[in-house]
Amino acid sequence: MSKISSWSITLTCLRTPGSYEWSSWVPQMQESQHSPTSCWAEKCFLSPRRCTLLAAKLWGSSQRKRPRWHHLELSLLEDPWKSMESADLVVVLVDVSDKWTRKQLSPQVLQCLTQFSQVPSILVMNKVDCLKQKSVLLELTAALTEGVVNGKKLKLRQAFHSQPGTHCPSPAAKGSNTQSVGGPQRIGWPYFQEIFMLSALSQEDVKILKQYLLAQAQPGPWEFHSEVLTSQTPEEICANIIREKLLEHLPQEVPYNVQQKTIMWEEGPSGELVIVQKLLVPKESHVKILIGPKGHLISQIAEEAGRDLMDIFLCEVQLRLSVKLLN
Repeated sequence: MSKISSWSITLTCLRTPGSYEWSSWVPQMQESQHSPTSCWAEKCFLSPRRCTLLAAKLWGSSQRKRPRWHHLELSLLEDPWKSMESADLVVVLVDVSDKWTRKQLSPQVLQCLTQFSQVPSILVMNKVDCLKQKSVLLELTAALTEGVVNGKKLKLRQAFHSQPGTHCPSPAAKGSNTQSVGGPQRIGWPYFQEIFMLSALSQEDVKILKQYLLAQAQPGPWEFHSEVLTSQTPEEICANIIREKLLEHLPQEVPYNVQQKTIMWEEGPSGELVIVQKLLVPKESHVKILIGPKGHLISQIAEEAGRDLMDIFLCEVQLRLSVKLLN
């Protein structure tokens, strides 16, 4: 019998708004300084056993519950569901340092898990190093898993309770909705196979998770060459890195109304990559917010995005951003 030389597994990562730590622990697993990942659906790859990660951001916080309010791309609404259709394993990523969102899974994440309940799932609790009281981890675990992991009831004190009478049927018995109409709202998912508590800053923590993911891989062909880290084009990587910085630095609906237009993409005289992008906004007030006092904010966004792009492209990058009001 010939030796199996290629292994493959497709993962979908469901994360709630504000979970920017995705850009921290994926590069660790890829053993690279920075990975071209963002809040859009994308593919990045791990080796030696090829793992395809489809990163899909689900909207769960009150201010971003309805993406249509901000005229977002249709892909932001469809990508999570499309990625689930081809997933072999679902990774639910929770930022435990965010006290506003950590106590429960968003309805959108729960609906996605329920509709694709046949796909195995694991819970990854990140930023545990930010918690001063480690007992909070036990309380959060009880809430996010409803006290059940891999079919076994956990012996934990549950600090955050579901509403009385919450029924937890088997995955096979569940329908396409997270809960029945008029029924109590679920806050956790009792069908996770494993839980990982880690800090993306810890190589050892990330290594344990990576080993688990690679162990789930099955014999199969690779979709891309072994040296490819992502399916995104360089232009898409650049646009998404800038968009990620806009989401981090701009308030409320402002980043969702910014249109990006690449004006220049060429090699400079010294071999550097010169990128000029124009940011178009619909309101004069948004122009002032994006530029910031004395132009400090737009300069900071360009500087941070430029550093990330240099780490990705492994070359000098000159990124210039300008802001213009839409006509």
